Amino acid sequence: MEMGDDVTSPGRPSLYVTAELTINHTTEGLPTTKPLMSASVYTILVASQSATFLIAAIIGTVSNILVILTYKKLGFSDSINISYVALAVSDMGAVITRAWGAMCIVFVLLNAQLPFNPDDVAITTAFWYGQGFEKTTGCITAYISLERCFCVMFPLRVRTIVTRTKTLTIIASFFVLVFGVSTLSHVAHQYTWNFIPARNRTILGLESVKTPLYYTMRQVLFVYFGPLLYVPTLLTVWLCTIILAVYLKRSRQKFKGQINQARDKETHAAKVVIAIASAFLVFTTPSVVLNLALIFVPGFDTRSVYARTALVLYGCIGLLSVFNSGTNLFIYIYTGSKFRETLRKILSA
Repeated sequence: MEMGDDVTSPGRPSLYVTAELTINHTTEGLPTTKPLMSASVYTILVASQSATFLIAAIIGTVSNILVILTYKKLGFSDSINISYVALAVSDMGAVITRAWGAMCIVFVLLNAQLPFNPDDVAITTAFWYGQGFEKTTGCITAYISLERCFCVMFPLRVRTIVTRTKTLTIIASFFVLVFGVSTLSHVAHQYTWNFIPARNRTILGLESVKTPLYYTMRQVLFVYFGPLLYVPTLLTVWLCTIILAVYLKRSRQKFKGQINQARDKETHAAKVVIAIASAFLVFTTPSVVLNLALIFVPGFDTRSVYARTALVLYGCIGLLSVFNSGTNLFIYIYTGSKFRETLRKILSA
């Protein structure tokens, strides 16, 4: 398989998840270079990542279900609880799709005789929708951070600025917009039945519809799921985290030793949001760096001699995303006594 081949040609494994790559490619103006990673090392790393994905996905799914059940029990009188539940739903979707993608990799490694090409199926069902959930998580995290900043900066007007109806509308728009774009991948591809001589059977695979619309969709998806969504959400979370941290520091100094129930509630909410935002920044920033490297570093992409290295790094970024999607339960447990008590009652029941 040449590195320049179409990743979705019938019967051929895609570069995104395949464990068998043949590096035989010369980029324009660059001589053929020995790959940084051997095929055997690449296969071992991919298998290890797949196993870790599955374990982390199980933990992440259970933890997000517990978050949803706990906040359902606590109620939604506070609009931020709606945001926490939406974040858990998005996180759970991210870990489930990542787990399915890992299963597809296992199918490839085991050379499973399935009626479909697991690589091709993973592109649309795991990769694009997994990216959609992860970007939705970023948007919701940015909204939660921004909402808490409004509470700090405009305490007297926040009840009119942030309402449950507005929160529901904004979060619903995140899901609709992100997944509306995700479905565009189906415009550029179609599932077809292809005969595979080596297996003497017909299997379901993915085929690119090579039209001008196909190349337009590829570019839109690349830009949309890259800098267009990554950078604004990341900058928003960074800025709001700094503002909230400064607020907490000043509040601690100004009201040291004083007891005020309303202020203590706002301080606690700010601490929770800072913890969520910090986890998001730690686990997401490397992904932004990798995407920028794929854009600006010549030859560093999934179709060059460094394809194995790029794909393993993509796998590491995916693991960070799964870890991020499973950490919020522990943040809520650590920072909220009411959440802990409610969760304990649910588990004991």
